[in-house]
Amino acid sequence: MKLPLAFFSTVCVLSGCTTANPVIQQQIDDLTACQKVEGLLQSYPSQFNALKMAKVSNKFMDVWQAKYHLVGDACQISQVSTGSNYQCQKVYTQATEAVSSYQQAVSIIASCLDMKQWHKTESLINGVHRATFSAPLQPEITVLSASTLAKVSQSWQTSVTVGTAQPSK
Repeated sequence: MKLPLAFFSTVCVLSGCTTANPVIQQQIDDLTACQKVEGLLQSYPSQFNALKMAKVSNKFMDVWQAKYHLVGDACQISQVSTGSNYQCQKVYTQATEAVSSYQQAVSIIASCLDMKQWHKTESLINGVHRATFSAPLQPEITVLSASTLAKVSQSWQTSVTVGTAQPSK
C-alpha cells in the first residue's frame, strides 16, 4: 500500500530531513508518475516544502534538491521573489532520444490530469517542442525539448517545469 504525500511531509518535517531515510526513500521511489504529479500540484501552494531536500543557495535564488524526479535524476526546486518552481531536465546525445522523452512526459502528464479541467497547448517552432498544461488556480506545467547551447558537442535536453517562477536573468 502506498502512503500519501502528507505522510512523507510529516515524517520529513519531524525528522528535519535533508535526505530521506532508506525506508521513506523506497516508498517515494515506489510512487507512480501520477502520484508524483499530484504531489507536485498539492505542494505548489506551500512552495513545494514537502518535496525539498538539501538546500543550495546563491546570491540570486534559493535552490533545493527535490525528493523525486519526473525527468532525469537531478530535479530542483527554485525560489525567487516571484514564487517557486520545480524543474527537471535530462540531456541526450541524440535529438530522437530527447523527442521520445518529451513525448513520453507529455503523455504521462496528460494521463494524470483531468483533461476536462486542464488545457494542453503544444507547439513545434524551430526544432523546439513545447507542451503547456494549464488550469484555473493551478500552477502551469511545461514540458520542453530542444537542443542545448553546448559548444563542445551537440546535445539535446528534455525538461519539465511546474510553476511559473523563473530565475532572474
